[in-house]
Formats: sequence, structure tokens, C-alpha cells
Amino acid sequence: MRLNHGQALWTLWRWLSWMDGKITDTPEPWLNHYLNYLRKAGIPFAPDELGAGKGGSYTYRYEHLGELGIALLLRRNGLAKKDLAGVLVDNRTKLREVFRSITEERLAEPQMVVIQPSSADFHHNPQENTVTLTGRSHGIMGTFLDLGLTYNDGVLISKMRVMNPGEMISHLGAATLSFSGLINIQNLIVGLGGIAEQAPEVRRGRQ
Repeated sequence: MRLNHGQALWTLWRWLSWMDGKITDTPEPWLNHYLNYLRKAGIPFAPDELGAGKGGSYTYRYEHLGELGIALLLRRNGLAKKDLAGVLVDNRTKLREVFRSITEERLAEPQMVVIQPSSADFHHNPQENTVTLTGRSHGIMGTFLDLGLTYNDGVLISKMRVMNPGEMISHLGAATLSFSGLINIQNLIVGLGGIAEQAPEVRRGRQ
């Protein structure tokens, strides 16, 4: 995958609008402003991935879309901009390993865990990034990311963990809960990748 800034902007906006249930193709101005802010803060490009000079062009790959997707989900969950960049930069190496693993196995059958009616049933809502207990039986698929975010004396600490469905269930335990920090990262990457494949040709311009 190789997208220019305009195509990445289109892909991310279409993904966000799909989650909101009203798919549109024209990004609102705030998203471009936010992406520019993130780029200045080091998201999603490492220093050696940036073009030289003002007005340099940017090439977005799976790992860049994935990082921006997580950033936008954390924004929706209310994480302050000043804290968001540090969390993603600090966890970049591990996150990119996960992104590569998922993109290399896109056509493979994902692992599934079936929760029986006699045990607790976790329900993951990919649009709201929540997990709740319902008591019904169904399968859970995907690769789950818990960034483990906590504040210690005003400093945000992240203890990231990547889990398959079985590990996710064990991690969350059996109590009734809503866990807004859990992200089905496989759904995120595969969803963004599918939309990116439909991205129209967008002329490179000011970014």
C-alpha cells in the first residue's frame, strides 16, 4: 500500500464516517488539521520517514494508517492531544510488529473463541470500542489491543498488551464491565486496508 496524503485523508474520513453510520466521501476540515498536528508531534511518521524540506510529500502505508486509526479512536475516547503522541511513539516498535503480522495474514482464518451460555459472554462493539458482558453465546474473533493507560502524578503511563480472543477474555475477567480502552486492532487494520484499496486518485497538494 502506498497512499499520498489526500488518499490517506479520504480513507480515514470514510472509516470514521462508517463508524458513525453515515458514510461520506468529503472529509471535514478538522480532520486534516488534526493530522497535521499529529505529524508535527511525530505521528505517524518516524523522523527518518519524513521528506526533506517544506512541502515534502508523505507516503502512507498500513503501519501509518494503523497508527492514525488508533490515534483517532483515542481522541474519540477523550485522550488529550498532548498525551496521545507520546503513547503511540513509545509503543511504535511493538505496534508495527502487530500491524505487519496482521497484514501478512489478512487472508488467513482468524482465531475464534466461542463463549458458551453457561459462562460469561463478552461483547465487543467495534464502533464504540467497548466490551460488555451479556450472557449470550457467540464467537469472538480478532487481535485485541489494551494500551493499559493510567495516570501517575499527572504523567500518562502505558503498559501495552496485545491479546488473542482467549487471552483477552482471561485478561478482562468475569465481572460485568464496559472497557473503553480495548481495541480490536485486527478489525481496525483490515477495515482501513479495505477502504484504502478503494481510495480515488487525489492530486498531491498542500499537506
